[in-house]
Amino acid sequence: MQGFSQFTLQYICQEKASYVKTSNHFWRLMLYVFSAVYYPPEAPTDLRCLSQSLATIVCSWNPNTSLDTTYTVCQDSSRKCTSVGRNTSVELQFSLFKTLQIRIIANNSLGTQESDIFTVNESNIVFQPHTPRMVRVFREESDLELLVEWSDGADMYSFDLNLLFQIQVIQTQSLKEVGTGNRSVTLNPGHNRILQWSWLTEMPLQCTSHSVRVRCISNEPQYLFAGIKAWSDWSPWSTLDGEDVSNQTSNHIYPKDAIVLEAGTNMTFCCIAGVGSFVKRLTYHNYLIPLIKLSNRSTAIEVKNLTFLLEAGGNVFCELSSDITGAVIFVGSRPDVPQNLTCETRDLKTLNCTWDPGRFTGLTAERNTIYTLSHGSTSLTCDKASQTSAYYWCAYTLSNTSQYNISLTAENPLGKTQASISVNVTRVVHPFAPDNLRQGLVTADTITLLWLDPVNYKGIWLMCEIVISEEGGKSTLLNYSVRGESPYKSHVVQIDRLRANTLYTIRARYTSQHFWKWSEWSNTVTVRTQQAAPSVGVDVWRDISVNGSRRMVTLFWKSLSDAEANGPIESYTVTWKKVGDGAVSSEEAVSTSTELELDTAAYSVSVVARNSAGLSPRSTITIPPHRGDVDVEVERVTGSEGGFNLSWESRHHRSCGYTVQWCRPPDCQPEWLKLPSNLRHAVIRSDVFKPGVRYNFSVYECRPDGDYLLEEQVGYTKELAPTDGPEVTVRETAGDWIWLQWEDIPQDKLRGFIEGFNIYYIKSNASSPAWLSQPAKTIRASEKKIFKINGLNPGTTYNIAVSAFTGGGEGPVKLTMVTTLNSPTTPGNSLYPSLRIKESFYPDIPDPNNSKVLQDGNFFQGVTTCSTLEPRDCIPNEVQVVEGRQLAMEGRKGSLYESIPDDTSNQESQSQGVLSYTPQRVSTDTNLPSNTSGRTNLAFDVSSLPPSPPCPSQVTYSTIQSSGYQRQGRPGPEQPQAQTDIVVKSGYQPQIHSHTPPSAAPQDLSSPEVSLPTHCGYKPQMQPDSLGIADQQPPITTPIGSPTSVNSQTFLLAEQESAELPAGNRSWPLSSFFNT
Repeated sequence: MQGFSQFTLQYICQEKASYVKTSNHFWRLMLYVFSAVYYPPEAPTDLRCLSQSLATIVCSWNPNTSLDTTYTVCQDSSRKCTSVGRNTSVELQFSLFKTLQIRIIANNSLGTQESDIFTVNESNIVFQPHTPRMVRVFREESDLELLVEWSDGADMYSFDLNLLFQIQVIQTQSLKEVGTGNRSVTLNPGHNRILQWSWLTEMPLQCTSHSVRVRCISNEPQYLFAGIKAWSDWSPWSTLDGEDVSNQTSNHIYPKDAIVLEAGTNMTFCCIAGVGSFVKRLTYHNYLIPLIKLSNRSTAIEVKNLTFLLEAGGNVFCELSSDITGAVIFVGSRPDVPQNLTCETRDLKTLNCTWDPGRFTGLTAERNTIYTLSHGSTSLTCDKASQTSAYYWCAYTLSNTSQYNISLTAENPLGKTQASISVNVTRVVHPFAPDNLRQGLVTADTITLLWLDPVNYKGIWLMCEIVISEEGGKSTLLNYSVRGESPYKSHVVQIDRLRANTLYTIRARYTSQHFWKWSEWSNTVTVRTQQAAPSVGVDVWRDISVNGSRRMVTLFWKSLSDAEANGPIESYTVTWKKVGDGAVSSEEAVSTSTELELDTAAYSVSVVARNSAGLSPRSTITIPPHRGDVDVEVERVTGSEGGFNLSWESRHHRSCGYTVQWCRPPDCQPEWLKLPSNLRHAVIRSDVFKPGVRYNFSVYECRPDGDYLLEEQVGYTKELAPTDGPEVTVRETAGDWIWLQWEDIPQDKLRGFIEGFNIYYIKSNASSPAWLSQPAKTIRASEKKIFKINGLNPGTTYNIAVSAFTGGGEGPVKLTMVTTLNSPTTPGNSLYPSLRIKESFYPDIPDPNNSKVLQDGNFFQGVTTCSTLEPRDCIPNEVQVVEGRQLAMEGRKGSLYESIPDDTSNQESQSQGVLSYTPQRVSTDTNLPSNTSGRTNLAFDVSSLPPSPPCPSQVTYSTIQSSGYQRQGRPGPEQPQAQTDIVVKSGYQPQIHSHTPPSAAPQDLSSPEVSLPTHCGYKPQMQPDSLGIADQQPPITTPIGSPTSVNSQTFLLAEQESAELPAGNRSWPLSSFFNT
């Protein structure tokens, strides 16, 4: 064991007891010992330098061994070294902005080892300040403010140093951190200071104990210290005990009773039980809030966002195991900054300041806001300030100075605010109203006013504004600058340019020369100026009516306005004289019109108005000589926007103007408007113009010898529908037509210009409310007041209505009920004879088998020219329909109905039918002209009949209209050229006996000698004198009746026309017929 040091052997002996338990452990230990002793120590590494004052540094390193080793520290390149023994750190002097080079030598008994050279400068030094020294933790008046005090430790630093202190607050019992804070301080070397920090808590400090500690760190900017900054060590805890650790036996609630809390904040309420008791329940204002157990004797509840309570406050209630307790809490807000702070003076002695307190604090009584007004060292407490509206005010007595710096402080238990204003008294003068305003001298156009100053305003200039209002609402503003006076000296002003005999209302108010505010209005004075003579003449017009050699002239004139009359008009003087004659007549009138009876000569008439002060200028009008009535054309004028736009043309080169005359309803009071000669148009508007009322305008032209009627215009401001319908009478009735006639609607019920009439009719048994929605016929002619309705059913009752329409719409209808005759007849004095068509043309067909005439063989006795019809298969008649119309009895001109319109409306909508039938005598001679309208009836074989005298053997159905219904038939042989041909081959056919030889020539039916044989089998009725055949013309047909429908017994009658047909067209047009 040679070479073992005493330390090595001692170490082996110490370790042997624990390692020799097993041989394995022992030999391991021996191997370690030998290896450690026979090698030198490791070189130190990881040099770290720390400073707490930046004057010295403490550097430490990693020895990399646990054996007994000593260290020597050498600085820079010098041989100055410091032995630190077995310590692994060394304290060295250090200056900022310098660099150190350090070598560390490790030495033991077996060798020495040097470290690398370490470079130490500011950037790799860690600066860790000294641990702060706590002084105390306490509270003062507020239960919610924790105060902490500690020493800044400036005596431990030799230079100015900025430190940041961090404070931590915890609840002692629960170790829960409840608050932190920071404070930055610049140290004054060598002079310690006690620093203080306050912490506002949401839970009263009495509720539980609170502990506080402090640490710090360098707060120097980087450019002053570029090294590494580290927090100091925490100071020891300092504790403020709560009442829950005291020995008290009483129970308490915190916050205390009657405390004021700020709305919107959070608050923790606690209840502390005395020794031997505990809390069972804690509530706030009847809210259910979870309990927080702070300690065995303290329980709390946390209320978030406190809201305003009643002015009487809210309650905190605590129930304990042995007692109950409680507290009243008030919640409000700190005062708002006073808004709109303004100050002014009214009497130059007192400065009145007003302001808006802002939002309501929610606190009243002794917790209310107190306002203090101050200027310099002088202050005035406005704790009893009056409230006017939403503003407060306070009065401050002025001194001799004019400039004031006013401060207003608002304070309540939660805090205070302040507002300031600078005031120049001379620019904030708010005068009182002028006092004792009264009238002085009054003339026709002037008024003198006097008034006093309410207080002594000497030394300042005032602006007086006077408002003078006339009757009718017109007002005038007058401004006067006056020097302030004592309350006993009057101000005097004179108001001129007024109107005579006018009632004026006058009042006044003040403002200062440097406008600030107007004063209130003074008392009101009412004054009427004196009267004066009328300033203008009256506007005169006339109306002339002629009665033989005398004329009645009615004079009208317009009353003067108050501004023109200058006083009540007492009378009017009317004078007149004949032009060229010096004799003058006159009369007095008290109204605005008079009548003069004059002859037909020209007259000059004058009117003068008189009041108590004098006469008006003379107004003259010339009455022209009578030259007979002059017809002028009446024109329509269209109104618009409640008036009429009139225009006219001049007819005289020496026109001196125009006058438009109209009357005002309902009594037609005359109105007129005079215009100069250069105007030939006028817009007449009046509030009395009403829609639906007709107004007549007469335009007169002024000439040297008088006014002459130029033209007349009539119109409505707006046309309306008539308020009444025409009175309808039935002038004449037949089986299938009716003549209607109606009277004019009264003028006052027209309400517009008649543009036409609507005619409605329908069968009474088919009547429905909708039948008046669409007229059957519209007549767009206001002068037509008669109408014929065609195509009606015989023996049928119809509802008939007629209405008039204007540009404003359709008026009401007046209903009339009419029944047609039982057969389509015409009156005896009408254009057509009354005929019973069916009995004459279409008698019932006799049955040959039942005919006694045929049975007894006497049928042909005495009859040698006619034979009976032998029945055969029915071959339909050919019916020619020719488009055209012929007036019956063409020779009767000037008939009553020539100018009366027919009903040309759509017959289909009437469900009526009209068929015109004209019988013709037609020969079977094949030599007849080809243009004859007659055709052979193919219903029977004419050649099979025995010879007989000429009989009508053919019937022409002319112009059958089938707009509503056409009977179907088989196509027939092609017809000759015609306007419209329709062949009917089915239905009822009239039987005709004819045995006209082919060679028989057609007879001239127009000859008086022609007579029809009376022994023919079937003979239509006709008027022989209406039949005739012109030379080289087809047979002339004259409608004398109508057949029945092929399926009914209803008589069909052709329409009657008032207009003549063109020459050569002698048949009814298609529109004359309608099938039913």
